[in-house]
Amino acid sequence: MRAFLLIAASMVLAAGTSHADVTLSDGDYAVVDWTTTVVSATPGASQSTVRSSIGGNPDAYRKTVLTIPAGGSMTTAHIYQGGSYDPSVDGAIFALDYDEDQIQEIPPFPGAFIEATPLLEQEGLLYIGPDITFTNTAWGLQVRNNLIALDFTSAGNAHPDFSAAGGVIHFGYARSNTNPGAIAANFRSGIDNWSVTVRSGVIGVDTPSRLEALRVLGPNPFRSTVAFRLGMREAGAARVSVHDASGRLVRTLVQGRLSAGTHALSWDGRSDAGGVLPAGLYFVAVDAAGTRATGRVVKLN
Repeated sequence: MRAFLLIAASMVLAAGTSHADVTLSDGDYAVVDWTTTVVSATPGASQSTVRSSIGGNPDAYRKTVLTIPAGGSMTTAHIYQGGSYDPSVDGAIFALDYDEDQIQEIPPFPGAFIEATPLLEQEGLLYIGPDITFTNTAWGLQVRNNLIALDFTSAGNAHPDFSAAGGVIHFGYARSNTNPGAIAANFRSGIDNWSVTVRSGVIGVDTPSRLEALRVLGPNPFRSTVAFRLGMREAGAARVSVHDASGRLVRTLVQGRLSAGTHALSWDGRSDAGGVLPAGLYFVAVDAAGTRATGRVVKLN
């Protein structure tokens, strides 16, 4: 059954805090929920994509056939229209987890494989993710976790904007094949149980507290400076700190009393001593009124 799921409290960080993730998924493939676009094709190449009610893993699945002439190639993009993600509303994107069940049906020749990639569309541009090739002729699972903006690239060599300033994103997948043979060949593939989980920088607080929320505005990943927004329901003591992946304190951004309302914060990637910290995963923690919320950021060289 097709679904748009909001998964709240998927990670308990401390008493009264939660990390909100969003999952887009589809295992039914209603025709109205998907669009197909030819990204590139050799003259004479063609494609067809249909919904099959049987033969999937376990039932309905989405089937694509790329017919490619000798020495030719073709890439098609499939975009899910049943849901989307808006970073300006739902929060900056920390990372994406992608998975799908996939199958190669009736290989055209020994050693044939299907090229598959995660894909997203933002403000009319397509961004192709890391390549996944598969040869399995029985249903198999492919998983790609912790994908960041730099993992997706447009034809113009640009990357999507995962920050809170980014536009609405539709997710999907791509299929691509090259025919090295001397005659035309049909590359048949199926997809089922497609899913993208968006892990945002939004940390909500469930219990009554002076602390309202910590939002990572981005850019994330960042090279020079990353911005945050901290909301306080009431005035009170607060501490905002940055920790490396091992939990070691590397920078204190705020130590003292904050007024009620929204506070703009930023971190320049440096330690308390002023040194430039190495690339890697860091955690921004806020403590207020006995409650802690944590956002994750990635620093690049």
